[in-house]
Amino acid sequence: MKIEFLDIWDVDMKKRDETNKILDHTALYHSENLIVQRGQEFQVNITFNRLYNPNKDKFAVELVIVSNPQYSKNTYVPVFSTEDRQSSWPGRVIRTSDVLTVVVMPAANCIVGKYQMYAAEANLYGIRTTKRYKSRYIYVHVNPWEAVAFLNPSNAERKVL
Repeated sequence: MKIEFLDIWDVDMKKRDETNKILDHTALYHSENLIVQRGQEFQVNITFNRLYNPNKDKFAVELVIVSNPQYSKNTYVPVFSTEDRQSSWPGRVIRTSDVLTVVVMPAANCIVGKYQMYAAEANLYGIRTTKRYKSRYIYVHVNPWEAVAFLNPSNAERKVL
């Protein structure tokens, strides 16, 4: 019996796509990296070697913000795409094929800064993680108008500095 593992071929941060810029209200920022607001969703496309099977395959998007990250300090954040297993940053799959679109929402109280993103796949022999690439940095920032929107819902229209 041949076991075919799920293999991650590519991770597209959708930086050039306007989807994330519109979702996060960051269209006026100029950066080679993805810029997102905490508490606002962004999308990542992950290409696998075969169709993703949610009942059999296990993968996560992992974000780290320091050189020695720890889950307990929120400097290592795994994002799972299944409803039964969620972290402080919820995730979900909105499209399934060879290319999977994963929606990630940074926690509204997450650490602001530069995160490195990885995709990880678990199999019988352990966990395989994508390599570190500078192109997979994500800048999470806070909108100073958030507090105004949360205190008074009538001011909920987002403003970007």
